[in-house]
Amino acid sequence: MSKSSEALTNIQNRINRDHIYYNAYITRDASHEPLVVYQSGGKKRNFPGHLSGPAIYDHYIIHYITSGRGKYFVEDKSIPLDKGDAFLIRPYEKVRYQADDTDPYLYYWVGFNGTEVKKLLTKSGFSQHHFTIRYDRDDALQTIMKQISETHLSSPSQEYYLLGLLYQMFSLIIDNNKSQDIHIDQSYLYTAMCYIRTHLTDPELSVQNIANHIGIHRSHLYKVFRNTMNQSVLEVIQKMRLDKAKQLLSYTSHSITDISSVCGFSDASHFSALFRSKEGITPRIYRQKNKQEA
Repeated sequence: MSKSSEALTNIQNRINRDHIYYNAYITRDASHEPLVVYQSGGKKRNFPGHLSGPAIYDHYIIHYITSGRGKYFVEDKSIPLDKGDAFLIRPYEKVRYQADDTDPYLYYWVGFNGTEVKKLLTKSGFSQHHFTIRYDRDDALQTIMKQISETHLSSPSQEYYLLGLLYQMFSLIIDNNKSQDIHIDQSYLYTAMCYIRTHLTDPELSVQNIANHIGIHRSHLYKVFRNTMNQSVLEVIQKMRLDKAKQLLSYTSHSITDISSVCGFSDASHFSALFRSKEGITPRIYRQKNKQEA
C-alpha cells in the first residue's frame, strides 16, 4: 500500500458513513522533505457516542476540536477532549476516539510527515507522554484548520499554499505553547533540584542523568538553569557540594578525604583544587578560620 492518506485504514469508507469531508494530498516522499501534507478534512456532523477506530496510520495527524466533547484512547490512556483541544495521532500507534454521549464533538484534522516534524511537535508542546495541547485564546487556529481542510490541489502552486497554511498552523501552536513554557520550565527546575539534592553524594551525578530523569534534552535543561538561576547545571551542583563541604569543615572533625567523599567528589585532590579555585583558600585553611564548636 502506498503512503497515502488512507494509511493502514481505508478512510474512504468513512466519508459517507461518518459524515466527513476529506482531501488526499501526498505527492512527495516525506523521508526526504522537511514537511509533507498527507491529508486533511473535517467532521460535518456527529452522533452521540460515535467511535472512530481502532485505526493505525503511517503518518502524524492532528485533530482540533471546534465544538463538543469526547475522548481519545491511546496506549493505556483515556484522555478527555473539549472544545479548544488538539490531539496528536502518531505513526503506527493503534488509536480510538469517541464523541461524547450528550455533546458530541466536531473537528478539523490534518495529516503530515517529514524530517522536521518531530522538532515542530516538540516546540508545539507534544511529547512522548503528552498527546494533547490546548489552544483557546482566539479563533485563529480554527480558521487555519478550516482553510487547510478546504484546500484542493489543482496545481503545483497549490501545494506550496497548503504547506504555507500548515506552517502557519504550527506557528500559532508554538507561539501559544511559549506562554506555558515558563510554568513548564519551573516544573523542570523543581524536579531537577530535587534529584540533585537526593543524589548530591553520588560522584556519578551528571547533567545527562538529570536530563534523563526529567525526560528532556540536556541542552534544554541547561537553558532552564541558565534562564532561571543564571547558572549552569554543573555550577549549581558544584556550589551545593561546596556549601555542604564548608558546613562539614566548620562543624565537624571529619577528614578532608571523608568530607570530599560525603559531598560527592570522586577524590580529595579534585575537591581541594575546586575548593581553592572557588574560595581562594584550601579546605584546611578554611577550617582553621571557620572552625565552630559542634
